[in-house]
Amino acid sequence: MLRVPAERYDAVVAELRGIAKEVRSISMQPRDATTEVADVEATIRNLRAIRLYGQRQRRRGR
Repeated sequence: MLRVPAERYDAVVAELRGIAKEVRSISMQPRDATTEVADVEATIRNLRAIRLYGQRQRRRGR
């Protein structure tokens, strides 16, 4: 498996075809990682909020 940024896909495929002895198949499974990054960032924000909430509760003696 080879992961290639979309903007470099054609160039990478062309280069690999140029150096390959034989190309039996090429398959592309495009995937947008933007939502994954957003999900991770949201998870980090939520975990920080939970940690902060827990710290405040401990300070209040709850």
